Amino acid sequence: MRPFEQPSQGDSGTQIDFDTRRVHFLECLAKRALLKSAPFERWNQSERQRNPVAKPGSDPVEMVSRLDAGYATLCDAVRAVGLRQLDPGLDNIEESFRQLTPDEQTNQLRAWLAGDSRVSALARAVLVRAYPERTDELFGWSRTGLDVNAYWAPSLESVHMEYLLDTADFGANELLRILYLLADTPEHLRETALLWRDADSLGCDLNFPQDGGEQLRGTFTQFKYWFDDPFRCNEITGRAKEIREQSTDEGKRINHHEKMDPGADMTYWSENHRILFATAEYLAGQYWPEDMFISGRKYRKEGWDGPTRPGDRPGKEHRDRARVRVLRWLNERLRLGFAEWNAPGYYVEDVLPLLNLADFAGDEDIRTRAAMVMDLLVFDIALNQVGGAFAGSAGRAYFESKNCIWEQSIRDCAELLFGRLGHYVELSNAAIFLATSA
Repeated sequence: MRPFEQPSQGDSGTQIDFDTRRVHFLECLAKRALLKSAPFERWNQSERQRNPVAKPGSDPVEMVSRLDAGYATLCDAVRAVGLRQLDPGLDNIEESFRQLTPDEQTNQLRAWLAGDSRVSALARAVLVRAYPERTDELFGWSRTGLDVNAYWAPSLESVHMEYLLDTADFGANELLRILYLLADTPEHLRETALLWRDADSLGCDLNFPQDGGEQLRGTFTQFKYWFDDPFRCNEITGRAKEIREQSTDEGKRINHHEKMDPGADMTYWSENHRILFATAEYLAGQYWPEDMFISGRKYRKEGWDGPTRPGDRPGKEHRDRARVRVLRWLNERLRLGFAEWNAPGYYVEDVLPLLNLADFAGDEDIRTRAAMVMDLLVFDIALNQVGGAFAGSAGRAYFESKNCIWEQSIRDCAELLFGRLGHYVELSNAAIFLATSA
């Protein structure tokens, strides 16, 4: 992976600076040198106990904390607590860690591991692949009592993809990056995979479940990728329907993410969703070209082993179908720019599919065009920086993005790219994609 190699003779100072920031960012993720970490959570708890306000749209009027009403942002925490108290910096965190007893260090590592997201788990694994001698420091399997399978189990599950919930396409792209970088590379991709993995790292990563690829195979071959896949969400009945609609306590517990109206399908049509779904379909089809993809297989009235429907198709046909949509979207951006221009909450969702395509697409034309569109997006971020804020006009922007620099989802990407403010906010999926991209 590029960020861990020695600089080559042709590298510019800008490239070397960026690669240095990439490694530093991965270290910050592992040790939680982030603004949204333990001190921020403590502020969260205190904030919820004071400053009650009326919750917007509640009838009768419900008094809740400013945080729960959506009025409080990370900027409020920065003003109340201070930047250095929220994030004392990686060096200070590492020094404090060294002062702990061995048992306390193990407990702290266990807490960090328990709080990893699926993409920060990927970042940790990529860091250890570069520095195998640090496996115990960064994973500590034997001393924490965790094992590879237990650690990854929550990350490889996807309630969104299982029940066809809105924004499942976000998680699908996260899981595809994990699949392509950590799982055992299938034979038909081994030559192409040298674009994103070293020749001696094509097998399953030692810090990833040996059957992780097989677990994801079932998830992706049953997913619905587009309007016309031969499954309708109103076919889902019983317990799965209750989970989708959050109509029972169990449903709310399992699906605390997206409440779906009866029979509602996922949102495919907006600018970021179009490329997220197309990329997921293209890369899943490329990975499992001979597998039959049967959308909603668990919930069909024909049963798991029932006959296929017209429109069920093998992965290679999904790959070829999605290729048309991928190229159409990329060409639109190159000709017309972004409809959701400068959107601080949606450029991050464009980063996910663009980097997945630029890194993993077997089609050179797609890789090149995806990299070109990514260049345009990065140029927008550079051009519209004002004091570290992404402050140009925007096609879509929400309250928190307009109110607070640190609540702009693209902020960690901007910091990784340009290093302006010296702090990272959270376990940001888009920034982790940047840091793990070839």
